[in-house]
Amino acid sequence: MLIQLFWVGLLLILSRIVSEYTGRAKIPPVIGVLLLGIFIGPSGLRLLEDNAIFEFLSHMGILFLMFIAGMETDTKQMLKTGKTAMLVAGLGVLFPFVSGILLSLFIHAGMGRMLFLATILTATSVSVTVITLLDLNKLRTVPGYTILGAAVLDDIIALIIITFIVSFTGKGGSPVFAFLKILLYFTGALLFGKYVIPYALRYFSRMRVREPVLAAGIGFMLLYAFFAEKLGIAGVTGSYLAGILIGNTIEGRNIKRGVDTIGYGFFIPFFFVQLGLMAAFHKLGSDVLFALVFVAIGLVSKFLGSGFGAYLGLRRVKESLSIGVGMMPRGEVALVVAALGIKEGLLTEADMTATIMLVVLSALITPFILRALMGGKDEKDKG
Repeated sequence: MLIQLFWVGLLLILSRIVSEYTGRAKIPPVIGVLLLGIFIGPSGLRLLEDNAIFEFLSHMGILFLMFIAGMETDTKQMLKTGKTAMLVAGLGVLFPFVSGILLSLFIHAGMGRMLFLATILTATSVSVTVITLLDLNKLRTVPGYTILGAAVLDDIIALIIITFIVSFTGKGGSPVFAFLKILLYFTGALLFGKYVIPYALRYFSRMRVREPVLAAGIGFMLLYAFFAEKLGIAGVTGSYLAGILIGNTIEGRNIKRGVDTIGYGFFIPFFFVQLGLMAAFHKLGSDVLFALVFVAIGLVSKFLGSGFGAYLGLRRVKESLSIGVGMMPRGEVALVVAALGIKEGLLTEADMTATIMLVVLSALITPFILRALMGGKDEKDKG
């Protein structure tokens, strides 16, 4: 435990220094922190390995990041992108899934492995995109709202696909039950957010103890994430939804100030350090070609599917390109699917390493392209 305290303290300091100088070099700060994790991790100097403490801090970091994104979201503007978000999510799942099937047929993978590899490619993780859009002050734009809406939808689609595949292999529940759980969660979460949270926050605001409203806001975020994961939905979806609901309350602005400080000052950097620590490029060996092809197909298929869906909805090329790029990152859902495939004996360690490569490389590439496409610091074109 003592050595972990040393590394937590050192990495907090180094992450701020690296972010400062990468920002000065016109490189997205998140890239510097991610490279820091790779440099000190198993694929670099091997000074530090992934462990339970960093995994916890990383998980908290992504929850805080999506909570902040939810509080930044203008729901009226987001609803205007509903049709486009559905197209982006639908085609952004279809293209990668079909691409995964074709790749599996080419390498003569069995049915179980084929379905799991295809599913790994489907779900977007917008944590990297969100922090890039926040840095560029572009979250409250048509591409920003479309990406957020589509990410929530494709998380739900991915969950249904996962449930179907596990039930197809004879080891899971029915897809209908999965859909009912999703419906139960969102109905309960929205009703609780409308009829309980505003009054609860008002009650906490009258307390004389220090920061009661901030504590309550973070508490609700964690509870939303907990119940989401309990029902098989990604915890980040729960924290994002909590952010939207709390952001619309009178106390929301005060909560956001505190959450910004805690999130960016402590938890969020560890999410990107953890991504770097997960990189296991040294384990690829003879499977390096498969991994590179898998990553390339994952990036290109998601970009084409989501970008085409965005173009069908918006008929604007530049924004469609930004949305396609913003949907490319993969994260916790892909890793969960890969871990499940390994547990079921249907995936290999090389498949897991390729998945980790996809997560890490998509996180490295996306901010650079988004910055080039969107640029600037203003928030024009709010739709």
